Amino acid sequence: MLTKYFIDEGIKKLEKSTNNSVETSNAEKPVLEKLLDIDVRIAHIMASDMLLAGVDTAANTAAAIATLYLLALNPEKQNKLREEVLTGHTRKPYLRACIKESLRVLPVVNGNVRLATKEYNLLGYKIPKDILIGFSHQYMSIMAEHYPRPDEYIPERWLAEKGDPLFYGNTHPFVMAPFGFGVRSCIGRRIAELEMESLVSKIVANFRIEWTSSECIQIAPTSLNYITEPFHFAFKDL
Repeated sequence: MLTKYFIDEGIKKLEKSTNNSVETSNAEKPVLEKLLDIDVRIAHIMASDMLLAGVDTAANTAAAIATLYLLALNPEKQNKLREEVLTGHTRKPYLRACIKESLRVLPVVNGNVRLATKEYNLLGYKIPKDILIGFSHQYMSIMAEHYPRPDEYIPERWLAEKGDPLFYGNTHPFVMAPFGFGVRSCIGRRIAELEMESLVSKIVANFRIEWTSSECIQIAPTSLNYITEPFHFAFKDL
């Protein structure tokens, strides 16, 4: 099994590093070591969950298609991204910004839900215990009070410095949470991000992406926001 192989390799590295280092407290231990202290089977299960969550076909396909669609509608952004990808540099901040901006404009999920574990009073609103609280990230992320020029695809907002009106840090960090947050955040987030970055960069490096229709992309909202056919893409060789 793939996850068992990586866990076994991780155990070997841990044993090697443990033999060459001083003892660390539980708080300083890496996640794998903490799981192994509980049960090696738990480590295997968690690794499987991370892999399966990270390669969720429906979610990652929707995010990648949304990114390609928005790049097709904004050729100047596409050209800027292509320049970065073709440099061959390992770090690609503009690529990550493009994907993050697409998750803001066309998110895969419409929000998150949490159960109140006690009674709260927020800004005069009484929230009883055991009531579900919905976070409507999909709607908040396209509100001008949170993101200037919210209807525009502007990856630069995620790279802007403090003092710039577009700086993403000017808004509350919980306005946009495509992977959730806290202990219930997506366990496969990094794998999903790597998958999307790899797919988008490979396509942009080899093709000029165009959207050949005057119609907008179609979204079918369910538990996820599915992007449905027809896909009016044209991929032209560079």
